[in-house]
Amino acid sequence: MNRAVGLLAVLLLGGCATLDRNECLQANWTDLGARDGQSGYPASRLEEHRTACREHGIIPDDRSYLAGREQGLRYYCTAESGYREGRRGAGYSRVCPLEAEAAFLPEYERGREIHQLEQDADALRNNIDEHERALGDPNLTRDQRYYHRRELDYLYRELASLRRQLDRLENGPRY
Repeated sequence: MNRAVGLLAVLLLGGCATLDRNECLQANWTDLGARDGQSGYPASRLEEHRTACREHGIIPDDRSYLAGREQGLRYYCTAESGYREGRRGAGYSRVCPLEAEAAFLPEYERGREIHQLEQDADALRNNIDEHERALGDPNLTRDQRYYHRRELDYLYRELASLRRQLDRLENGPRY
């Protein structure tokens, strides 16, 4: 039993490593930093790589990694990338330099708002489906039918409002 628990712990901890042994051995730290920068990872990602590679006796090249990360951030910290990241609901770790963040952040916020509105619209559509299914029940009382129709009317108005907001955000000024 203890052996199984130990094996499970090793597997779980190994699953958290950012790099495996071969990746640590063959790492081009500049390229890895650039990829991490393009993905918007904070500088603390280097510590995660350091921990993963320490198990294999490999020490990251900090200077190369950080130089690559700076290059990668140039691609990440753009208005277009901010919009894309916001649209997909990704978090932002405040990695962009202030001058780049001025372009990135407004579009990120717009993308996040669109993402949230789309999620809200999905929830409304699911709620609409539930009420429409309920109306199909032949055993509903008159009051129950009235309730479901009233709810549907409200939900359709809310959905129309969300669609107008989405249209305004999607077709507004862009990067």
